[in-house]
Amino acid sequence: MSSNNGILNEIQIASLIDGRKLSQINLNLQTMLRMIFPDASGNDVIEAKHLDDVFKPDIYVQYKGKKRFISVKMGHTTEVHSEEIHSVINFLKIKGVSQETLDTILLHHYGDGTLDGTGTKRFNTMELTFMYADRIKRANDELNSSYDLIMDVFHRTMIQGLDPLANSVDYFYFGTPDYGNLVCYHQISTYIHKKAWGYFNCLHIGPFFLKPRARYVDKEIVSEYRRNLCVFYWPNLAEDIDYLGHRFTFVNKK
Repeated sequence: MSSNNGILNEIQIASLIDGRKLSQINLNLQTMLRMIFPDASGNDVIEAKHLDDVFKPDIYVQYKGKKRFISVKMGHTTEVHSEEIHSVINFLKIKGVSQETLDTILLHHYGDGTLDGTGTKRFNTMELTFMYADRIKRANDELNSSYDLIMDVFHRTMIQGLDPLANSVDYFYFGTPDYGNLVCYHQISTYIHKKAWGYFNCLHIGPFFLKPRARYVDKEIVSEYRRNLCVFYWPNLAEDIDYLGHRFTFVNKK
């Protein structure tokens, strides 16, 4: 699903809510809003706005002065965050990740046998997973040994982003105006803590897999910016959101 379609979906959801009484909003969005604002009645007016910025929330909804921020996803979306690779490395270093694991992440990211992208032959992810199998296993063992680290990554990639002063996400909605699933921080946090994450072979931290925006295997490098951008993605995000939304207790933000 293209990013433009995703933005249009966010705009449509906000526009179908804003300034309407709860009873005038379609049943699916009513259900979402009643989960967020359980005290709201059919005659109460709900405000909503699409947030046209780079921060984590995509829309907010407001009822009687209570404003709640929502991250909206749709379709087959799996990407949850992107960040310059050296910023990622610095973040993980501060969290106590070993130099060997940090080097493995850089070797995997650039895929050319170097830590800085100066090599001449670049390999694809499948080749790198085989070439660095032992290193990646050790890195995965470390990166997934601490739920505190996984939750720090979750907070950075899906809740707060890079700006500590920005509005943070209160809820996640995966779907369209007509159908979708709303989940809260508590549900995702519980899901993360219930699972053991060490069994994936690909480089990952909890449910978050890492890859470069562009590695340019057997191609000319056309964008250093894209090559240096690290993407965090959650495979099967839609299915996992649906699962945890039905299996774990929804908790309202106070």
